[in-house]
Amino acid sequence: MDDITTWSPADVDRRASLVPTRPSPLGAAGGVVVIVERIECTDQRVRLQARAVLNDEVERLTLRHWADSRAWRDRVATDGWDAAGDPPTGPGTVLTEIDVRLVEAGESGHRDRVVACGGSGTEWSVSWEWPRPAGDTWTFAATSPDGELVTLRVDPRLLR
Repeated sequence: MDDITTWSPADVDRRASLVPTRPSPLGAAGGVVVIVERIECTDQRVRLQARAVLNDEVERLTLRHWADSRAWRDRVATDGWDAAGDPPTGPGTVLTEIDVRLVEAGESGHRDRVVACGGSGTEWSVSWEWPRPAGDTWTFAATSPDGELVTLRVDPRLLR
């Protein structure tokens, strides 16, 4: 049998990821516990993806969001878009209350970052993304609303 050759277009970045072998908590926000799901990198970017641990608070917030969304849709149907206003914010936005930074040696950790949270079917997912740093170790620092600080050190060589 012939060898299979892999190919990707030149404009597609090579992506590597690291999935923790055990839960790595980032912190909690309003009773919602957030854990690391994976760390991905390309030649240009680093992304930390996390999710909420399903618990009673997650269920309560989800049910409340469904009820609020139903009420909003009913108002749109009866009174129109202008009267209904903006749709309810997704319940997973509570995840963004955990402040995650990528800290490099000698820096305060205020690197440019992009935060994305939720969406239909992924309400309890969040990701933080930064320009890829240099160095032998990357340190992610997560601060919960209550002030708890959690650090996660990653050897980028594991992402090759």
